[in-house]
Amino acid sequence: MKILVTIVFILFASALRAEEEPARLSLYGSFLHSAAAPHVLFFFSDIEENDAFELRRALRNHEIKLVVLLSSGGSVWESLIMAGILFDRGIDTYVPDIYHNGGCYSACAFMFFAGQNSLAVGDLAVHQVGSYDPDLDDLKRRQAETQQATQFTTSEIIGFLNEFNTPPWVFEKMFRSRAFYHFSDEEKQELSVGELDPEIQRAADDFLQVFFRPPDWTNASSFSLEGHTGNVMSASFSPDGRLILTSGHRTARIWDSETGSEVATLTGHHGQLWDAAFSPDGGRVVTASFDRTARIWDANTGDMIATLRHPSGLFQADFSPDGKQIITASSDGTAHIWDIANQREVLKLSARAGPLLTAAFSQDGMRIVTDGNDSTARIWDAKTGQEIAVIRASRQVTDAEFSPDMRSIVTASSDGAVRIWNSETGQEIATLIEPTGITSRNAKFSFDGSLVVTGDVDGTVRILDIESGQEVAELKGAEVILGLDISSNGMQIVAGGSNDKIARVWTAK
Repeated sequence: MKILVTIVFILFASALRAEEEPARLSLYGSFLHSAAAPHVLFFFSDIEENDAFELRRALRNHEIKLVVLLSSGGSVWESLIMAGILFDRGIDTYVPDIYHNGGCYSACAFMFFAGQNSLAVGDLAVHQVGSYDPDLDDLKRRQAETQQATQFTTSEIIGFLNEFNTPPWVFEKMFRSRAFYHFSDEEKQELSVGELDPEIQRAADDFLQVFFRPPDWTNASSFSLEGHTGNVMSASFSPDGRLILTSGHRTARIWDSETGSEVATLTGHHGQLWDAAFSPDGGRVVTASFDRTARIWDANTGDMIATLRHPSGLFQADFSPDGKQIITASSDGTAHIWDIANQREVLKLSARAGPLLTAAFSQDGMRIVTDGNDSTARIWDAKTGQEIAVIRASRQVTDAEFSPDMRSIVTASSDGAVRIWNSETGQEIATLIEPTGITSRNAKFSFDGSLVVTGDVDGTVRILDIESGQEVAELKGAEVILGLDISSNGMQIVAGGSNDKIARVWTAK
């Protein structure tokens, strides 16, 4: 099993996830990016075909300065290509020591050697050159003879490593035997070049601490956000987790997630404010109101930037992963996609399913999921508006979102059921909570995709492990939970609701 699968779906693991929306945890093939460490790319998997393409895609979307490597190796060809990319871009490489959870082995070491600055603290090992790699069978098909393929592989490896200024003694270790050669601490110190940016390394280490140690929710501490004059209809974290955004009555409020102090108040709507969300970069906020408008705000100043006018009231609004578009869910059963630059509608989706409570992009921005009163959730092509698949639930779907890896969708429904569905076919994969008769209003993936957090109208927040299907913890929130989110580092949950006019924030141990 791939290391990525093991970590993401068993240990803690995410969609994240990117992400997230990509702000929580973005997945690029085997690469992961988290808003908690914006200049870092994490590689926790076997090296496979197309990983080089995914690396280039990640580098286009993020200002990456450091790649963290924890991999058992894999395809020599992909690793050499990726090593060349890292070398040409002047990107640093880092092999951390994370509770003995693997290291950088075999072909992964080539990527490490390519770093402009590099640091190996965790296990670093190489194979004998001629034994690379499991994909020699593929090489045989490309070359006529196994010997020719092996020689060509060896030639390419030596050529690349020489270009990376790899010390000559490393080749001696690689020719020594067919078994792994594990570099000693002294050798790793010699192979480490220059110095990593301390702030970037610290962000990477902080992310890894959380990633490899699942938070303890059974003893979570909590505090309240007080200031709204009506029901708290939505609650969400900023991409970096430092801020919380809530909406209620006709205002949205921004809070410090650590201290609970109010940072800004967004006012201007003339009807019930149902939803508010941060942009992927955290610099803007979009709000959705029953006054038939979605409004865009500067998250730093609280100034209103633009107003998008609709024919009917709005239940939800959110940004596209690239931050260039906004999607809104309307009470007339339609979802609208808007171009932010010119403030014009570019696409309209007609679900024919009564009011839409949810409309959300997939993490790559290529698909959309909407819910409806007719017990369905629908998956759409975000570019053409074509319906791709229909999810058929037992009762009204009240929330739906893509997993960080985009392979599945979680739904909550009015009968209390929480289910996981295949995002390509709409077929059910698993039932996390059987129908209870108590409406589940929210269902959110954790940033790594290993957990689902739900909020019920009886005021209960449940944390569910997807792999086992078991409940990890249960938290008591407002009398009725209406808005819910989990932070990008997976350590905090915020829930807003009715009657008490507050939002509650839990912090895991």
